[in-house]
Amino acid sequence: MPSVSLTDGILYYAPRKVFILLGVNDIGFRQWSKVEEYFATMIDTVHEHCPDTEVIILGVLPITEKYCKEERVTIERWNSFNAILEGICAEHGAAFLNFADRMMDENGYLPRELTSDGAYHLSKAGFDIWIRAVRIFAAERTEPDAAIQLSDTPGD
Repeated sequence: MPSVSLTDGILYYAPRKVFILLGVNDIGFRQWSKVEEYFATMIDTVHEHCPDTEVIILGVLPITEKYCKEERVTIERWNSFNAILEGICAEHGAAFLNFADRMMDENGYLPRELTSDGAYHLSKAGFDIWIRAVRIFAAERTEPDAAIQLSDTPGD
């Protein structure tokens, strides 16, 4: 199968909901203005061609202190990108799910135990938090009572 862009894939399948999480490769190595433009264009294109598709943008995850030092980025700057994403979502009619705070230590970094590589790739424990956040978000939109039960379960 030939490779296609994220937007082309969404347009082809026209799902009812699409959850989009872009990561370090998407924001870490590009000008943020280009990433902002990409998100805005992607959301607008999906809405134009698939008006029944709900777009949910997931906030970027924190990174480890080690990675910040290696890449010479401050955690404050990195974590501030979620405010930018939230604004783009509000302006372009997409939902925003930010669960990064559930994955941060007291200084805003991704704790080592939530990574598989000590930088930014999630471990099983990190994936468990991510999956739980998406499940609660989805349940809140479809079955609020189920979301309450999920939220009350230990490990949240």
